[in-house]
Amino acid sequence: MIKCYNFAKLFKEIPVLLLMKKGTSISLVILILIGMLHISVANHFCGGKIAASKVSSSGLLANCGMEGTDMQVPHSGNHFTKHCCDDIVISY
Repeated sequence: MIKCYNFAKLFKEIPVLLLMKKGTSISLVILILIGMLHISVANHFCGGKIAASKVSSSGLLANCGMEGTDMQVPHSGNHFTKHCCDDIVISY
């Protein structure tokens, strides 16, 4: 018995398979490159509430501008030494 193949259908499916291979390859390359960037998300909490958030590839911290101000106060009086700010950094 002779099998009859539909070659027209077979030739139409080949470009689709090639496009799928190229799409998969490009997706994997992009995924690897993103993984090599070491992207980090920094959240800055001031007084228990989120004050700033920053996305960077260099690991920079987000801040609210209130850090380090206790040394810059020129007048005398009551100074609070309690640390009210916290940073959370998540790296990907």
